[in-house]
Amino acid sequence: MYDKNVPDVATFVAIPKPTPQSDFRSASTIDSSTSSQTIQEEKQKRKRIQLLSKDINSTRERLLALPQLEEHGEYTGSCEIILNENVSLEEYLDYRDKNPSFPVRIYLHDGKIKAYEIPLAPHSMVSAVMFSWNNQELEYGYDTNMIVGQNSVKEPDSWVRPEDRPHLKQWTDFIVLVIKIFDLRVDNTFVLIAALYLRTNQNPLTPVNVISFGTADPAQPTVNYIINMNVPPNNFIGVGRTVNGVNCPPCNMAGIPMYQMNIPAAELFDRDPNGIPAVAAGGFNLDLWELLVKARKGFNV
Repeated sequence: MYDKNVPDVATFVAIPKPTPQSDFRSASTIDSSTSSQTIQEEKQKRKRIQLLSKDINSTRERLLALPQLEEHGEYTGSCEIILNENVSLEEYLDYRDKNPSFPVRIYLHDGKIKAYEIPLAPHSMVSAVMFSWNNQELEYGYDTNMIVGQNSVKEPDSWVRPEDRPHLKQWTDFIVLVIKIFDLRVDNTFVLIAALYLRTNQNPLTPVNVISFGTADPAQPTVNYIINMNVPPNNFIGVGRTVNGVNCPPCNMAGIPMYQMNIPAAELFDRDPNGIPAVAAGGFNLDLWELLVKARKGFNV
């Protein structure tokens, strides 16, 4: 969703409870009337994906080196590294079933397996905040796949759903919250950006709300990238931004209204048999200050 030029991104997803990966596979390619012999034949046709340890280690080193290169203006492109090509959805899901742990984060895009980041301490600490957000009305999990195209799969860090929503094998309505964690700068400051995507938006690939909330202003290329996504100017606020000609305040304490990311209740509790709880009528507010504190601890600054 953002240009992945830095190693840390925490992605939070609010969706109906996902089924195991095997259910995704059977739903996507195998009809219920298919015989076991046909299923076995299909499995045999799939090529075996091989990613050598030396190539993965080399990829990790390249990703680690990118922030230093960018700091000196030596690198301006995407840091996504292609590990394999011509991979089908079935082959990728099978591979991830057998190889759930990986030293770099990967995903499938148009049949290409791409490595794009290394999960470091700030990444995991920020992601963990969501699990203490609200445990009365919501339940949480991780280890799922979002199939976003015929041969494209993304893997969110975590998912959230209402406690009482029925178990679903497929879904169309969901919320995606992306937290972009930029690398630590030489002066021990860093940029954090939150972006909220809604399936119900007229253009679901454009964030409805973008907030800069780190300890440093985002670089101009990052600002340009977000603006070029057609985000309305007044929907891109926070550190380093202006609203009606006035500089936005820093995110330096809890409870600042500008740094509350509202997760709308209508989308979050869609299809919940009990409707929207009274306590969630206005949605849930995620105080981005909490994420900033965790990121700072993760960076040890």
